[in-house]
Amino acid sequence: MKTTEKMKWITFLILMVYSFNSTAQSTYLKFTNTEKKTSISYAPNTKFEVKNKHGYIQMKDADSPYQLKIDDEGYTLTVYPSYKNGKDVYTLNKGAIIERIIAEGHKTYNYSNYAVSNTKVTGTKKVTKSFVKENKYNLEFELSNGITFTYKDGEYTSTLNDKKLEIDGKYVIESKLGTLKISFNPRNGETWWVFEENE
Repeated sequence: MKTTEKMKWITFLILMVYSFNSTAQSTYLKFTNTEKKTSISYAPNTKFEVKNKHGYIQMKDADSPYQLKIDDEGYTLTVYPSYKNGKDVYTLNKGAIIERIIAEGHKTYNYSNYAVSNTKVTGTKKVTKSFVKENKYNLEFELSNGITFTYKDGEYTSTLNDKKLEIDGKYVIESKLGTLKISFNPRNGETWWVFEENE
C-alpha cells in the first residue's frame, strides 16, 4: 500500500473514532437537592446555566461529563427546557449537586434511568412501532397517580380519571394533582418526564 493511501486510511480511522466519541459523549443534566433527597433530570441538549451569588457563570450546557458541588449560598440553576417557552429556575442550597452525565444507552429505552420526579410518583410506559408512519414510534404513558399520556401517529391526549386534560406545547399537562412535563421523540422512542406535585 502506498504511503498516500495509508495516510488516507489513518485519517479516515481517526475521523471515525472522533465521530464515535462525539456521539457517545452526549450528556444529560441532573440536579440533586441533597437536603430534600430529590433529583430532577433533563433530556440531552437542554440549555442551562449555574450562576453564583455574584452573577458569574460556574457551569453551562456542554457535552463533557462534569459535576459541580455547591459549597456556598446564593447559587441559581436556570434551565431552558424544549417543551415550553419559559424557564425553570432553582435556588441551590449548600450541598446541592449539578451534573452532566453521559447518556449512553438511553436509546435502549431504559425507563428507570430517565424517569424522574420530585415526588414519590412513579410511571410506566409502553413504546411501540407505528403501523402508519414508517420508522416512527407511539407511546402509552401512565403515572401512579392516574394521569395518562398517549401519543399515536402525531395525535396526543392526556386523561385523569377518564377525563381529558389540556396539553400545552410539547408537552405540559396541568391537573389538580400537579404538573406533568413530558418529552417524547417519535423518531426513536426516547421519553423524558418530570412531575411537579401541587403544594
